[in-house]
Amino acid sequence: MSKESKRKSKVSPYALATIIAMSIMFLRVIFEIAVINPSLLENLFLPLIAMFGVGMFFSFYFLKKKEKKFNAKEIDFRQPFALGQALKFGFFFLLLLLVSRMGQIIFGSLGIYGASILSGLTNVDAITLSMSSLSKDGEIAPVVASTSILFAAISNTLVKRGIAFFMGSKKFGKTIVGIFTLILIIGLGILFFI
Repeated sequence: MSKESKRKSKVSPYALATIIAMSIMFLRVIFEIAVINPSLLENLFLPLIAMFGVGMFFSFYFLKKKEKKFNAKEIDFRQPFALGQALKFGFFFLLLLLVSRMGQIIFGSLGIYGASILSGLTNVDAITLSMSSLSKDGEIAPVVASTSILFAAISNTLVKRGIAFFMGSKKFGKTIVGIFTLILIIGLGILFFI
């Protein structure tokens, strides 16, 4: 979306697509935790659902914004369920389990947090699934799993914010940076007060 925003003068359709994709990530994390280890949602549900809600609020804003009507066909979407992507995800998931376990053995919780932040640079799903699973099996404490998942989500959001700023048009970058920053502040604020 960032590159497309440079080619086209309209920002709203690309901001809308980017914010929806980011917001859905928070909802997806909730769903993944609920399926594997629902007890982790005790601390994570409110901040994640708040971040989803803020993102969706801005999505509706851009949907209603009075910019010249845009055609959804203008936006180039990739197939989300391609076999290559599934194989890469499976490999990444297994690698993450190994790195997390090694990090825990060598560095304790700090090793897991480091692996989570690195994982979040590219993908939140793999770390969410692995931390939920390791916590359910009693291999790591629930607080470590919850913190790791949140670190990955924050890391991922910061990376996407950077991509929007550096690769998108100026207007697109400023819009996304502002909204993603607000999403992070609200999520972290809620987590701090829980």
